[in-house]
Amino acid sequence: MINAPCAPSLETNIPTKEVRSVGHFVDEVELIAEEWRRDARDRLDPSEEPYPGESVPWLRGVSDKDYPLEPTLLRSNDPVLNKYNQDRDTLLWLEGYMLSRFRSGGQRLVEVLPKTHLGWIFLMQHHGLPTRLLDWSKNALTALYFAVRTAKETEAAVFVLDPRTLSEKCGLGRSIADPMNRTTKDRYIDEYLNLSYSQGPRDYYPIPLIPPQISDRLAAQHSRFTLHTNRRGALADFMRKTRTPSCCHMKRLTIPVRTRTTILRTLRLTGATQPDILPGLDNLATDIRERIELGLADMRGPAPEHSGSHPVVLTP
Repeated sequence: MINAPCAPSLETNIPTKEVRSVGHFVDEVELIAEEWRRDARDRLDPSEEPYPGESVPWLRGVSDKDYPLEPTLLRSNDPVLNKYNQDRDTLLWLEGYMLSRFRSGGQRLVEVLPKTHLGWIFLMQHHGLPTRLLDWSKNALTALYFAVRTAKETEAAVFVLDPRTLSEKCGLGRSIADPMNRTTKDRYIDEYLNLSYSQGPRDYYPIPLIPPQISDRLAAQHSRFTLHTNRRGALADFMRKTRTPSCCHMKRLTIPVRTRTTILRTLRLTGATQPDILPGLDNLATDIRERIELGLADMRGPAPEHSGSHPVVLTP
């Protein structure tokens, strides 16, 4: 399978709504979730057994609303990775090299060794190596925190994805963790990892995956992933091809620059802080520095809203 030409920009087609507070954001996420639940009820045969578990959107927070929904390994704006990700064989070679080096050096550094090839890739993703995994969370406030935690002069955003419909369109059924579909799921995952497909033509949408909780960070972030092939624009294709006049299975909630600090403060009241979401001493230290800065801002009083100014988070 070769890299297909880049699909039309997702950002120009995706339904978008601006949110200005944590409460407004939560309300909009619930409206989106209810739209997808209603769509599922309308489409499914009433005689079918109900699927276990609730329908929960997956969310991804980004500091720039126009950030591409592509895994790090497939991004075209990286001058190094772009030398490897244009060709299937070269891409597989790079993945194999990184995995081999990571496993070799990482076995003594992890408390619980991953049991599978994919488990090691989950760990690689969370420790900064480029993969074909894209991060999501089932926790709406965690995604919102990632969107607003860095002070920038760009609108932030949270992308909202319907993982059950995505799983269904991948041919894996609506239940993402369905043990009855394990054989099919494992075969599809192997095909995606190896970029070798035994089935006939189909839409190779990213596969939604629930990772094992093999690290504190995965657990704290309520992590979820989509596993991609080497084809760019696959999530945009999913959104366009499954869209109907009454339902779209991917949406975007944008956050204006001037509301970032206010939203970040409210999130702190809910317990959504850096040490809670990104466990570790370095992040605890960064959070303490942020507390000092916000305390100073409290003493000075709020900046005029029309100025668009906001505190810049201190970094070591």
